[in-house]
Amino acid sequence: MMNAIALFILAWPSGIPSPQEVWAVDEKLRLKERWGIMALDTTPPDLPWDILRYRIALTVDTVGDSVMNGRCDVEFQIIRDTSFIWFNFVDSMSATPQIGFSVDSVLLDGSHATWSFYGSDTARRIRIAIPNPVPGRIDTASVFYHGKPTHPAGIISSGGLVIGDTICYVDDEPWGARHWFPCVDVPSEKARSDLTATVPAGWRVVANGVLVDSVKNLTWWTYHWVNDRQIASYLIVFAAYDFAVLRDTFAFSGDTVPIYHYVSHHDSANAELDYKLLPKAMEGYSTLYGIYPFMDQKYGQVQIDELGGAMENQTNTFTGFGIYGDSLRTIWVQAHELSHQWWGDYVTCGTWPDIWLNEGFATFSEAVWWGWYMGPAMYQFWIDSVRMKGYFQYQTWPPIPIYNPGQSLDELFSVETYNKAGCVLHSLRKVTEYMLGGDTMAFWAALRYYKNNHAESYALTKDFVQEYQAFTGLTLDWFFGEWLYKPGYPEYRVIWSADSIGSGLWQVNLTINQIQSHDYGVPTFKMPVPMKFTGPSLDTTLVVWDSLDAQNFSFVISGKPTALKFDPENWIIDEHTVQTGVTEEAPAGVRLLSLGPNPARDAFRVEFIAPAGISAELSLYSVDGRFAARNGVLSSDGLNALSVDLSRLPSGLYFTEFKVDGKRLAETKVVKK
Repeated sequence: MMNAIALFILAWPSGIPSPQEVWAVDEKLRLKERWGIMALDTTPPDLPWDILRYRIALTVDTVGDSVMNGRCDVEFQIIRDTSFIWFNFVDSMSATPQIGFSVDSVLLDGSHATWSFYGSDTARRIRIAIPNPVPGRIDTASVFYHGKPTHPAGIISSGGLVIGDTICYVDDEPWGARHWFPCVDVPSEKARSDLTATVPAGWRVVANGVLVDSVKNLTWWTYHWVNDRQIASYLIVFAAYDFAVLRDTFAFSGDTVPIYHYVSHHDSANAELDYKLLPKAMEGYSTLYGIYPFMDQKYGQVQIDELGGAMENQTNTFTGFGIYGDSLRTIWVQAHELSHQWWGDYVTCGTWPDIWLNEGFATFSEAVWWGWYMGPAMYQFWIDSVRMKGYFQYQTWPPIPIYNPGQSLDELFSVETYNKAGCVLHSLRKVTEYMLGGDTMAFWAALRYYKNNHAESYALTKDFVQEYQAFTGLTLDWFFGEWLYKPGYPEYRVIWSADSIGSGLWQVNLTINQIQSHDYGVPTFKMPVPMKFTGPSLDTTLVVWDSLDAQNFSFVISGKPTALKFDPENWIIDEHTVQTGVTEEAPAGVRLLSLGPNPARDAFRVEFIAPAGISAELSLYSVDGRFAARNGVLSSDGLNALSVDLSRLPSGLYFTEFKVDGKRLAETKVVKK
């Protein structure tokens, strides 16, 4: 079965998007025009209040592209003494005249409140006075407003509340929520939510949580949705349209949850095919990550053709990738957004610089889905040929780290926080398995441990780093330090040779050079590096720990190696070349002991055992192949040493070649300091 799958993959499975198609979608998202960037805090705000619930009520005027009547009741609890509370809210004073909401009145616990606006553009806030604050007391601030919404230019649309002639929808990430209701618009401040939307008759409204009521007359239809689970403001959404609704069910461990697909009527037949694999993806993630977090509510997918991508709104994914009547065409997108229900919605990144905790996990989950459905070969293929290659294709320059990648949205939502971060999780999985002696379940258990620690809350990168190590018992600060907090990746140049030492044994001499530039903080990487050696009667994988710019390794294997595959399962996000140096069989009684040092300053030395009278020669060549230095000796019986003077050579990289009686026994690279 594994071989059949591998052959199937090489032929590229029918219906599965090519890497180029996936990258084109990614590129479209990354190049979306955006504005309103704000300074990105790396610490959640320490607020003197806790938001408990948003109750939003809107009447949508599709003719005037406006909200006729808007009201948001914000229930909050005072934690410590404060004379005011503020909400992010973009009103008409911050944008083009006649565009933006006008606030009609503000109440605090049912009485008129003193309030004012401050800040500008996306950073606009409404401040409401609290005359007699009492820590522990629960208060309600009510904001009444109307007007045309502004749009912050979201990641997959114009952002915020979009009102069209035939459809209305919300796109919030990262700062769209403040453009249609007052809220504390940071990902760490989670609350419950209610939404009541009144729309033209004939339109259905879908929102977070559960539909509890609807009222219909000849002119207006009103829907009331309630979400009693913690949710970040950027995930609170609704959409209204003349939807057809397809129904499915996911069952797991004796529990069930309804699945709803909201699509246009003319797409409903094809949608049945497009979405038929979704319960299988929910099964895979529930098995590995823990049961779907919102079993008490629903999972919905809402087709909105106007969107340029997809968005993982809690219990309510919005997608604009089209419907094709093909179960494989967009399942990778469905799987990506579905996985966000665990990674992004249930556990939310605490600050935007931690966005990789959402997007890196979801990108990794694409490969997890393929592995669950089609087996390990397809998992590996998606990591190698789609996500890792996509990172190399579109990597940011100058290089940026995964955590806190920069102040622009192009950096925040980049291939570093998606592709590279997803591949780092794959790398973490493989390194964990290796360091724990082949334990294949510890990685998944550690993810569940981290998830459970932050259920319905938020997490920071440092939380994941600390808790993963605490659960596995591994010391991995070196791993997280180089892969999350520093930019770039290793570029390896590998040279190897093998010397026969008799009795079917071969001594392998291996040099690994890391030749990446260290500009912009790119480090020298420490990693366990798998090396797969094959030959006529040989198929073995050895792991060496590489941590230097130039490092030599020597070991003995049984059977003649004729080929080396570097890092066959792509544990490492890297670029590499391998120079094969399989040598001729050594004369009887000759055995290579060592080559070094590397790097070298004054001399490079070889030690070997040989009978008397054997001709030995050590040569150096520049990287362009020109002769640089040579020394030779006629061996004595037993231990011999031969060195080449480097003192007059310029610093740089050189190739070395060691021959005995004209037979090449070893070659490697040496860095001359």
